[in-house]
Amino acid sequence: MHGLEFNGQISFLKAGLYYADHITAVSPTYAREITEPQFAYGMEGLLRQRHQEGRLSGVLNGVDEKIWSPETDLLLAARYNA
Repeated sequence: MHGLEFNGQISFLKAGLYYADHITAVSPTYAREITEPQFAYGMEGLLRQRHQEGRLSGVLNGVDEKIWSPETDLLLAARYNA
């Protein structure tokens, strides 16, 4: 039951976090926040460990319009603008 047990019960959430190769959060800030007790709901130890191992990161929402611009993207058959 290693990686599954949480407070004397089975937790599929903990199992997913434990056995994942890498964990992503909705932002770099949230990735840091979920390593603290007030945001991690008891999973802070595991999440802190994954962060220290480099296996927890946050993905910043949004699109870099300099890279993903339909006006300049050479891979589009027809370029356009809004």
